[in-house]
Amino acid sequence: MKDFDAKFGAIWLAGALALNGIPGTGIYRSLFLLLGVVHLIWTIRNHLGKPIWPAHRPESALLLILTLWFTAQALTLSDMPVESLKAVASHWGKILIVIFMMVAFLAYSNDRPATRRWLILGVFLSGFFHVFATLGFQIWELATTADFRIGESLLGNYGYISPYTTAAASFLFADFVSRLVLSKPLLPFRVEVTGLFLLCTLIAEGLLAAKTGYLMLAIQCVIAGGIMIAFSKGHRGRVIAITSIVLILTLTTPFLFANRWGNSIHSIAYSVEHTNDIRATLTESYDQKHQTIHVDNSFFLRYAWGKAGLEAIAAHPLGYGYGTIGYGRHIQEQYGVSGVVSSHSGWIDFTIDNGIPGFLLLLLLMVAIGQRGWNAFILARHPAGLALIFYVINYMGRCVIDGHLVGSRLTGFAIATAALWAACAPLRDADPSN
Repeated sequence: MKDFDAKFGAIWLAGALALNGIPGTGIYRSLFLLLGVVHLIWTIRNHLGKPIWPAHRPESALLLILTLWFTAQALTLSDMPVESLKAVASHWGKILIVIFMMVAFLAYSNDRPATRRWLILGVFLSGFFHVFATLGFQIWELATTADFRIGESLLGNYGYISPYTTAAASFLFADFVSRLVLSKPLLPFRVEVTGLFLLCTLIAEGLLAAKTGYLMLAIQCVIAGGIMIAFSKGHRGRVIAITSIVLILTLTTPFLFANRWGNSIHSIAYSVEHTNDIRATLTESYDQKHQTIHVDNSFFLRYAWGKAGLEAIAAHPLGYGYGTIGYGRHIQEQYGVSGVVSSHSGWIDFTIDNGIPGFLLLLLLMVAIGQRGWNAFILARHPAGLALIFYVINYMGRCVIDGHLVGSRLTGFAIATAALWAACAPLRDADPSN
């Protein structure tokens, strides 16, 4: 029965996470979260002893300070205090609740090792679901139209789905590293199955053809290879060979389907030179010259959007207020252009809304969480610590050039991060089941 509780937690967690950030799925996300609330109540009512909470400092202290900053900023600095306070209460409040839920599942569990295993598996399955859905969709398209639909998946396009497939890769990379460095698997599969899953993930990401996805796969693979080589005490030659094979597959397999980085250097150089007039750039869908000189419109516009975002930060270093979509307000005020909502950089958007102090506090919180994961991996020899690090690197790295640090996507990241944090954090009291 105890194992059933842990498994059920993984099921609702995977369902809730798999739909976060996908348009039109809000009702289903809410249903999964409702299942989670019911499950937590059931777990607390059936708990046999006193709750044992994970050691939570300094992460909880930073989370509290960040929450206080959001509140104080809304009350004293935002010119839309009511709207900002509502956003803090509704969105950030929801994030705090789901973080508490993840930690409480472990604290009140009657089988903490099983709960930790299933929390890890639940987060992994939420990402790998989209690998499976993407491959199934593309196979169907190939069978019915004799061609792939590059950039599309069952539930959305690459912009919505790629974060999930690269998150699945985070777990698979962490599993390989843990097997070689700790002689412990992260996931309950044979190494051959993990290898097959990674190959499927690379193919799915190649079919999605998300530039940021390519980049995050490469970054994670290089980090994984570096850790394996640095910490392999014996069989260094075998480790280097395995690392090289995985690195080659990661850097080549996705590009077999579509290469959207082909003219990146030229496009970026052109963008730097030709985006002096931001207003003209924002009011035109793209520069007509791009058709003849092969400039990627995505690079061109992202540079202009990011440049305008940095201007907004300089103009309002303490931010507009939580959830006020300050980027769009700045563009409207400065350039008279309406309808713009994001700089397509989550970090820039977050800083515009929440100010430089908010950005620094969030950065410190991510560093503390990463430190927790690293200590769990190195000191406690817990594979979940490495999964936590890779998951945070994947998401926060993507947010540098993608606008995912907002709304339901941020909520999903918080849920998954809290689950992985609970899976690897040490318990405060002595506990034989830790």
